[in-house]
Amino acid sequence: MRLIQKLVIAAVLSIAATTALAQVTIVNSEFYRYAAAQLNGAATPEHTNAYVYCEIVGASLYCGAFDGVTYVSCSTTDQSMKKMFPMIEKSSTIQFFYDTAGACTRILVYNNTANLRLPRVPGAINKPIAAFVDTANRSAHGTVSAARTPGNGGVLCQAMSFGQIYCGATDSAGNSVSCYRDYGNTVAQTLDDQILAISGINEFSYISFTWDDTSPTKTCTSVVVLTTSYFGPAAP
Repeated sequence: MRLIQKLVIAAVLSIAATTALAQVTIVNSEFYRYAAAQLNGAATPEHTNAYVYCEIVGASLYCGAFDGVTYVSCSTTDQSMKKMFPMIEKSSTIQFFYDTAGACTRILVYNNTANLRLPRVPGAINKPIAAFVDTANRSAHGTVSAARTPGNGGVLCQAMSFGQIYCGATDSAGNSVSCYRDYGNTVAQTLDDQILAISGINEFSYISFTWDDTSPTKTCTSVVVLTTSYFGPAAP
């Protein structure tokens, strides 16, 4: 086994052994570059603005991390790495390796039920976004963690095993929209990538979707899901 492979394995094992630590780890060395953090514990009392995220946009997966001083990120269209996205939950540690060009070379999602008890740091970034429907530009967005207000039904997307998706949103102004997509509709973002994005939605997610003017049922033309530590529920 080559030295670089041994070093990467060592880096993975070290993260797996320390996932209960509330921190973002960023390493740039001669042998490897990576960032890692637990979704519900990226911030610390010393760095309450630290964060980690991954998102599906179009055909690409993007991941990034900020430790309070340094920011790093990467992107990939590799299907094996994109499949890691739905594994991310509140107890997950996300670790991504990247090269000098900003391409993701490896992504690891480590789940440990013990980390479900890891509390969020008081004062950590918390940015709930209420559902908003922009009918003029045919787009809607919002976060799962946003508090509901009268008339605000929030934003949602659902995927079905038989090759269909549905997204909908209702905002506090009473604007409401829904769209649908199956394999019979051809748009820039593939249905498989839309299903992949939707399958990763959890309480730390921001959802954005767009639609066209197809009648009588609007077609969902894009779905973006961003899962990040600062969109999670507020600390108690």
